[in-house]
Amino acid sequence: MRILISTDVFPPQVGETASYVPAIAQALVERGHEVRVVVLAYDKVAAATDAQFPFSVERLDLRRFWHRTVRMFAQLRWAEAVFVDGLLAQAHSFSRLLRRPTVARVTGDLVWEYVVDQGWLRDDWASFQRKRYHRYIERLRRWRNQALARMRAVLVPCESMRALVNSWGIPAERIWVVPDAFIPAPEISTPWPGPDTPLRLITVGRLTAWQGVDELLAVLIHWDDVGLLVVGDGPQRAALEQLARRLRLEQRVKFIGWPERDVLLGLMRAADLCVLNARHPGSPAALPDAWAVGLPVLAAASGGVVEWIEDGVNGRLVPPGDRAALRDAIRALLDDPLARASLRAGGLVSVRQRAAFGMVIEQITGHLEEVLH
Repeated sequence: MRILISTDVFPPQVGETASYVPAIAQALVERGHEVRVVVLAYDKVAAATDAQFPFSVERLDLRRFWHRTVRMFAQLRWAEAVFVDGLLAQAHSFSRLLRRPTVARVTGDLVWEYVVDQGWLRDDWASFQRKRYHRYIERLRRWRNQALARMRAVLVPCESMRALVNSWGIPAERIWVVPDAFIPAPEISTPWPGPDTPLRLITVGRLTAWQGVDELLAVLIHWDDVGLLVVGDGPQRAALEQLARRLRLEQRVKFIGWPERDVLLGLMRAADLCVLNARHPGSPAALPDAWAVGLPVLAAASGGVVEWIEDGVNGRLVPPGDRAALRDAIRALLDDPLARASLRAGGLVSVRQRAAFGMVIEQITGHLEEVLH
């Protein structure tokens, strides 16, 4: 089968999607399918590396509207089926016109994320579902719902996202839960670039208003022996760096953006505790990564996290937004190596049972073949 995958993040960019899409494409090629990937980001240097993949990559130039429109149409005309992991608007419009069976992967509420990123709203994701807003936001919601309603299936990473997508009017039987996988990378020795402190925290994720890094910085002022490495990038990075300076944490907090995947896993191996403080309907992609490298995890009990973490067994949970509970839980774990070792063991079991790369890839490719045939 000829399968087209659309995405807006692809190597040499880094991050969860940049690792996920090549892994899925390669798995489909190994199962005998012909695969092409369309990326809405043209870079001559990046395009020069695309020959390394066992599938073709087309990079569409953001600056040339008509060129990218014609090329997207041509790629969708070639395809027998479409897997959308980004570029939902472009892929949906043309695949509907060409009547191509399409599957979408949804990891969050893109409308809520967009309006919060723009600074238009500060409501959390749960409140956003209940309220009504300006007609432009409501139009975005209707468009999202209509686009997903025409999909053969929607893949989500957790039951929380399944319930959310179902609340948008998508039939439950067309929403399939496929957890995030731990995508292996070569094990390398990585020098710790973070603060030189006796105890090391790491947090990983897109730096947004809902990521909770501001709360993590606020609790860090209570100690002198704890440093924090912030891995990721996003619209709040400059504001968070300014907050760290205002709190006089420059010597104990380091922001490093997105490293290569092998480097990221090396940094996680070198940390004492991973803190994932986001308030989000999905589940953090960094969670199976931390489990797989033996890093204990402390997370806010939000969205799909509560489906993954059994408190005290494979991680610790704290109420979202409760800074005192976050502070106390971090300190308790940092002061108790045996508790961290127990969580480390529980995480290794969990990643083998729920997020093993081969198992999850088999689920995804199997679902795609079933739906798109």
